[in-house]
Amino acid sequence: MPKKISIIIPTRERAFYLHYSLQTALAIDDPDIEVIVSNNASTDDTAEVLAAFDDPRLKVLNTGTRVSMRHNFEFCLAEASGDYLLYIGDDDAMIPGQFPVFRHVVETHAPDSLSWSIPTFGWVSDDYTGKAGGVRLEKRFLYGALDPIEMGLMRRKLMAADFEEFRAPTIYHGAASRAFMERHRAPNGLFFNGTSPDLYFTYLAVLSGARHMDLRHPVTISGKSAASTGAAHNSKAIKKNAVNPATRFAQENQADPVRDVVDLGTSVRGAFFQVLETVREILGEEERPDYAAWFRFILADRKGHSAAEHDDVVARLRAYATQCGAEGALDQVLRAGAGDVSRKRLAARWAKAKSKLQSFRVKTEIDGENTVLSAAEVVDMILGDGFVPQLGAAPEQSSCWRGAVQRSKPFPKQF
Repeated sequence: MPKKISIIIPTRERAFYLHYSLQTALAIDDPDIEVIVSNNASTDDTAEVLAAFDDPRLKVLNTGTRVSMRHNFEFCLAEASGDYLLYIGDDDAMIPGQFPVFRHVVETHAPDSLSWSIPTFGWVSDDYTGKAGGVRLEKRFLYGALDPIEMGLMRRKLMAADFEEFRAPTIYHGAASRAFMERHRAPNGLFFNGTSPDLYFTYLAVLSGARHMDLRHPVTISGKSAASTGAAHNSKAIKKNAVNPATRFAQENQADPVRDVVDLGTSVRGAFFQVLETVREILGEEERPDYAAWFRFILADRKGHSAAEHDDVVARLRAYATQCGAEGALDQVLRAGAGDVSRKRLAARWAKAKSKLQSFRVKTEIDGENTVLSAAEVVDMILGDGFVPQLGAAPEQSSCWRGAVQRSKPFPKQF
C-alpha cells in the first residue's frame, strides 16, 4: 500500500505568495498526498485565497490566534495523517514532476529522514533586492546519487560548529517519517521544542542517530522574498520596519511558553547554538560542544547587526558561558578576535565557484508571469521525468545533464 505523504505549508500574512505556492503542491499527480495549509491567524485575504481551491487533498487549518512558528509546526504535526511529513514555506514551491523521485526513495528505502538539493527562486518585487525571476541549476545537484549519511560524522561536525558539507536531516525542504517523530517526542508530549523548529529537528536527528539519506536532485524550490524571515533577519533595511518578519518572529517566540534554554537575541547564528543547547538538555546529552568553536562561529557573523546588537549578543554569551563553565573559551575567542575567513571556507567558496562553471541560470517567466509557480513549471520541463536515483552512485548523471542543458535552450538565460 502506498505511503501517505503530508505536504505542510504553514502561512501567515502572505496570501499573494501562498496562492502560487499552493498551486505547485496541488499540481502533483498523486492521490496519496494531503496538502495541509495552516493559517496562522492571518488578517490579509489568505482565507479567500484558500477558499478558491477545490481539491479533496487540501486540508485548511487555522490556529485561531497568532502563534509562534514552533507552535504552528506542532499544530500541523497534530493534524497531519501522513506516513511522511514534508514542510515548505508559503513562498516556496514543490516541483510536481519530481515528486515521483521522492516517492520512489521513501517507498524503496523507508529512511527516518530525507533531504535533497534545493534550487532558489527570487521573487520579482520592488522590495526584494536579490537576483530575481530565475533559477540556477548546477550539474552537481542534479541526477545525483542517493547517499546514506554517516551520522557520526555529522555529529562531530555539529559539535564543532562546522557546517561545511553538513549533509544533515531537515524537516524544512526535507522530510521525516512519522514513526521517527513519534519516537522522539519530549516528556512534555511535544515534538518541536525549540524556537526554530527546522533546526530543532536537524539537531535532534543528528544527536539521536537518525537513519538519514541525502538525494542530489531537487524536489522543492526555495522562494526568497522580502517576506522571508531569513532575509529579514539579515537585512538592515527590512529590520527598520516594525512589522517585518524578523520582528514578528521574535515577538511570537517571546509569547511561546516553550522556549530555548538560552536566548541570544537577534543573532541568527546564535539561534543555531541556542537550539543545540535545548536539544542537548531534552535528550540528556552529556557530550559538550566545542564552546570556543561555537562562540567563534556566532561572533564572526555581524551581517545586518548594529554595534549595539553585537554587544548585546556578547553580553548574553557571557551570561551563558558563566552558567555552563565556558568563560575561558569565550575569553579566548574575544582576545583572538572572531574572523570568518579560513582555508576551509575559502576552499568551499572555490568549489562553489567551480560548480557554477557547470551550471546555468534560466529566466522563469511563462506567458508574462514570473512566480514560484512558473519557476516550478520551467524547472520541471528542464529536468524531465523518469529519473530513478541509485544508492551511492550516479552513472547516468552526465547524460541526464546533457539532456537538461538541451531542454533549457528555449528559455532565456540570466547572468
